[in-house]
Amino acid sequence: VSSRGVVRNRALAGSQKISLLSGTLTRAGCKVTVLSLGAVAERSLRFYGSLRSRIPGKWSVPVLYQAEWDIPLVGRAIGALGLLIAILRENRTRQMDIILLYNCGLPEAIVARMAAVYTHAHIVLEYEDDVFRGPDGRRSWHQYCQIIGLRIVASAIRGVIAASPELVTRFPLSNSYVLRGILADDLSEVRPVASGDVMPTRFLFAGSLQASKGVGKLCSAWVKAELPNCELHIIGSGPLSESLRVAFDSQCNIKFHGYVSRARLVELFNEAHVLVNPHCVAGEIGAVFPFKLIEYIGTGRPVISTPMAPLPKALAGGVFYS
Repeated sequence: VSSRGVVRNRALAGSQKISLLSGTLTRAGCKVTVLSLGAVAERSLRFYGSLRSRIPGKWSVPVLYQAEWDIPLVGRAIGALGLLIAILRENRTRQMDIILLYNCGLPEAIVARMAAVYTHAHIVLEYEDDVFRGPDGRRSWHQYCQIIGLRIVASAIRGVIAASPELVTRFPLSNSYVLRGILADDLSEVRPVASGDVMPTRFLFAGSLQASKGVGKLCSAWVKAELPNCELHIIGSGPLSESLRVAFDSQCNIKFHGYVSRARLVELFNEAHVLVNPHCVAGEIGAVFPFKLIEYIGTGRPVISTPMAPLPKALAGGVFYS
C-alpha cells in the first residue's frame, strides 16, 4: 500500500486471510512463499517495479510482488508473466509441492495451471468467494473472468479448501476441507466486558469499506434507529472511505477510525460491546462466508450479521442472524 498507493482494489480481508493461512502452515512446519500480482487499479498509467516484503508477526512469511503497469489488461498481462517467472525461479531454489491458489482470478489461474505442468506441483484451490456471483450476489464482468479461470484450472485441482459446505459441494472432490475461519493468538487478549462498564454501548464494524460489505446501509440504518447511549465505530478503509465520511462523519455517534494496526484493532475489540457484519447478500445463502465472522465470534462478543451460511450449533449460539 505504501509503495503502490492501492485504494480502489485494496482487499483488507483477503490480506488478513492469506496472512493467517500462511502463519498456520508455517507453524505446522511448511515452508511458505506468497506470490502476488500486487495489482494497482488507480488508472495512474504508472509503472511499478517488483518488490519483496514480509508478512509481519511471529511467523514471518516472504511475499514477492510482481512488476505492475497501472493500465487495464496490460498491467495484468505483465504481472501474470512476472508471476510465472517468479514461481519457476522459486521452484528451482526449492521444489514446490503445493500451489495454493486463492480464488480464481484469471491471471492467477492461468499461471497456476502453467506452473503445475512445469513444476509437477499439485493445485489446491482456496475458495471463498463464489465464482458465479459476486460478494453482493450479482454477476459482473469479474465473475465471467473468474468462470474462465476456473475452467482453465479445474482439471488440475487436486483439493479444495472452502469457507462453507455450500462452496465445497461445487467441487466433486473427496479431498476437501471446510475452513470457516482462523483465530489469531492475539484474540486471547480480548477481555470480557467489565460488569461495571458505564460507557456508551459500542457497536463495531471492521473490514474493507466497499459496497458489498454493506457499511453504507449500516450507517443509514444507524441514523434512522437513533439508539440512545450507543456508538457505531467503523474500522477499515477502501473505495467508499471518503464518501462515507462525508455523508456520516457529522453524526456524533458514528466514528470512523480508518485503517488501524492489528494491535490497535485488538484494543478496539476490547472496547466494543457488539460486533456487526452487515454484508450485502442477494443470492444463495452460503455462497460467501467471511473469515471475519469467525474472528468476531472469537472475541467473545455478541455478533449481529446478515445471514451468511447455516452454522453448526457451537457457532450458531454466538451469532444473531438478522
